[in-house]
Amino acid sequence: MMNNTTARCRAPVSYRLSSDDLELRQVMPLNIADGFFTAGCDPAVFFDKCAQHQAVRRLAPDLAFDGRQVASLDRLPPDDGRAWVVRPALSPSSRGSAVLLGGQWATASQVAALLDDAPGPFQIHVHEPGYPVFINGVLDAGEFHVTDAWRCHTLDLEGRRLLTAVNSLPSAVLPARLVPQLAALANGLGMLHGPLHAEVVITSTGARLVKLSPRLASTPLPQLCRLGGWPAQEDCWKQWPQALGQGPTQGAAVADYSFVITRAGRVKAFLFDREVRSLESFSHYFVAPPVGKAVAMTTDGTTYGCTVFLRNHCLEKLTEEIAMLQSLNLTDAFEID
Repeated sequence: MMNNTTARCRAPVSYRLSSDDLELRQVMPLNIADGFFTAGCDPAVFFDKCAQHQAVRRLAPDLAFDGRQVASLDRLPPDDGRAWVVRPALSPSSRGSAVLLGGQWATASQVAALLDDAPGPFQIHVHEPGYPVFINGVLDAGEFHVTDAWRCHTLDLEGRRLLTAVNSLPSAVLPARLVPQLAALANGLGMLHGPLHAEVVITSTGARLVKLSPRLASTPLPQLCRLGGWPAQEDCWKQWPQALGQGPTQGAAVADYSFVITRAGRVKAFLFDREVRSLESFSHYFVAPPVGKAVAMTTDGTTYGCTVFLRNHCLEKLTEEIAMLQSLNLTDAFEID
């Protein structure tokens, strides 16, 4: 087995890259065998939400949600006034949406219908108000070097919490202890060196971990990095360590925005093209409106109606325009037969 120094030297060519959980499950045994993880590393702690939650409670309890595992959806908690977030243990494409149980959201029977094609077990946790953040980078010699970070914006649609936008963040605005905590946790889980992707929720009482994965960020984050003028995580990894410190700066801010489809049918028109193109931040359509095409209702990150890329030197103006698009998205953005 190679030592950590050798792993760093060979990493760009010998490390098997992945960008979703299905690919990660396939490459983990090879990357463990090649010494990028400890020999006794359990790969499931990086792609199984139930296994990871148990490990986080043991290794970094401050980052853990108040949650537990249920074997099947008929074991969901009764309505006690609290809201719960429900996720399958395995999400092959890493493009899912969280399902919300209780309160103003879905009933247990509605949750079961929304997740009827997902095998158990399921990870559930008490809902804590906050905002999600994606953090990408490279774990090297016990340190997590952040290449890009993103503030997430969501909308709730029929029991699902859908990601509709991300905007770039300088890593300096992240909670002070968070990045070292994530590095220590990755090491504790058995990771030695490689690309690292984290999803956390920033709450009033601290950060809570949704996912920590030794993989590349999913589309469109790499494309947004390049729109902003800095190397994406994969670019930095392939040039490591020469690309260290080339992440977002205060001088550039980029975002995407995705419109949801609220019912299935054939799209006759996208109703907000004029409003989108008139934005100060408008760059281009990353995914064009599917006019004339049959579509399904949006349920996850693979079924958006269309996606717009935004760029502005003023982060405040960019987030203001994201908020405006959110208000449009609350109405039907598409005329559908």
